[in-house]
Amino acid sequence: MARLGPLFPTESNDTGSTLVTPQPGNEEPVYVHVDIKSAGLPALKQLEAIASRYSDVLSEWTGEKYIPRRLTLIATGNSLRAADEWWTQPATKDHHRRVFLDGRPEDLAACPPTWLMPIVSTDFTHFSAWRGFRAIAASEEAAVREFVSSVHEQGRQARLWGIPTWPYANHARVSRWLLNAGLDWVSVDNLRGAHRLIHSAL
Repeated sequence: MARLGPLFPTESNDTGSTLVTPQPGNEEPVYVHVDIKSAGLPALKQLEAIASRYSDVLSEWTGEKYIPRRLTLIATGNSLRAADEWWTQPATKDHHRRVFLDGRPEDLAACPPTWLMPIVSTDFTHFSAWRGFRAIAASEEAAVREFVSSVHEQGRQARLWGIPTWPYANHARVSRWLLNAGLDWVSVDNLRGAHRLIHSAL
């Protein structure tokens, strides 16, 4: 968390604490995805314990309302399931939730609260073998659009990983197509290429 400091301007309050202040005109939170590779429940407990030390900057659920802040912590990884005990136990005044879930398409049937599972992700290759050459097959296009639509119907954001990363022209072509198809998040490994894509016309 400390490494995220340079992303945000700070100021000190009367008690000497450091406060994170939003950039002018940029009130959207920064989503921090934490990819959990080990056993889900122990890792989540550790992550929540760490998150409790940053209550002034992390979005939280109090048990009565959702409070957005500058950072929203999203736990992701195949060891996490929306129906698990960790996600179904209620928040209390002594234990606010500051870690939220990156769900999978199979979690949509349970329809958990959107504050708990704001994002749903899966592998692009589950839908398509398109690597950016020629055009995407019609059946694969329909599958991607159906995924995005099913996520949006529940008021959540859709994310895909596993899109082609090389050559850059193919990565950009697939990314542009996905974003124009309504996808909210595209996972990238080429940060320089992603910067070029973001600052180019979609």
